[in-house]
Amino acid sequence: PEFEKNYTSVDIRILAAKLDYTQSLWKGIMEAGLKYSNVQSDNALDFSELINNNWVNDAKRSNTFNYVEQIAAGYLDYAKDINKWAIKAGLRAEYTVSDGHSITESKRVKRDYLDLFPSAALSYNMNENHVLSLSYARKVTRPNYRYLNPFEYYIDKRTYNKGNPYLNPQYTDGFSLNYTLYKMFNIALGHDITKDAIVESLGQDNELKTTWVIRENLGEQSTSYLNLTIPVRIGKIWSMYNNITGVYMHFKGPIAGSVVNQGSAFVQGNSNSTFKLTKQWNAEMSVRYNSKFIYNVYEIQQRVNVDLGASYNFKDQRSSLKLAVTDIFHSDHNNVF
Repeated sequence: PEFEKNYTSVDIRILAAKLDYTQSLWKGIMEAGLKYSNVQSDNALDFSELINNNWVNDAKRSNTFNYVEQIAAGYLDYAKDINKWAIKAGLRAEYTVSDGHSITESKRVKRDYLDLFPSAALSYNMNENHVLSLSYARKVTRPNYRYLNPFEYYIDKRTYNKGNPYLNPQYTDGFSLNYTLYKMFNIALGHDITKDAIVESLGQDNELKTTWVIRENLGEQSTSYLNLTIPVRIGKIWSMYNNITGVYMHFKGPIAGSVVNQGSAFVQGNSNSTFKLTKQWNAEMSVRYNSKFIYNVYEIQQRVNVDLGASYNFKDQRSSLKLAVTDIFHSDHNNVF
């Protein structure tokens, strides 16, 4: 038998300040702003092994990693209505300075870079019951700070996570077409293209018989979707909010020494119901569903989750009592192959 334990300490300090300004201009609205953020993340991972009934620190598996990230950003937007048309365009700039320092391994990665994020939207109001809009935006997703730690975090004896201090943000160009009917129902058709996608990759040491998991900027991911928002009211008691999304996700890039070029279609559903039983009593039910799909090299099985709740509102209209049970069928599990 082997006895091991680990303790992970994460201390994150965030300082942020922003300034926004709005001004009428050329019968439209101009918006501008500045933002600054400073994030400091200190991470300590302590491993110990039980030897002769004493816990002894394992220096090879313990680690200290500090990360500092500063972002200075500014944006400028302009919006204007012309008869039944509405237009909006903007640009955001971000200058990032980061410093990742692995004290244990004496590794340091410093970066500074400038990013530009344009956006634009065009909408047409046929009348108050029919609105059509087309939009584009460039977005950024930054890696989780713990993914940057250049150290091995053991999952078990022969499997471990491996940090990547050279992991970069991923950038997405998103296009969407939206139609709103009667200010209630909404149909959205969209397509997202992600460059330098942050992907979980696998590696194996055939001699040591070990496997590691690492996140890297690999290849390109494209996602097409059709989203339906359908609120329904049945009588005076039952009101329901439904959201259904059909998705096709395609990935192309190298993973675990092979080139992956495949796509997968799946369905996501969400239904929230409220039952007005009496003036004081309400009941709620939430159902979520994800069908099976393939993400990169993983096959993720379908998931179903059901939550139930009941609430009582006291006559003073200022206090209430609620009882809720989540995942009543104990079916909300990640099953990955």
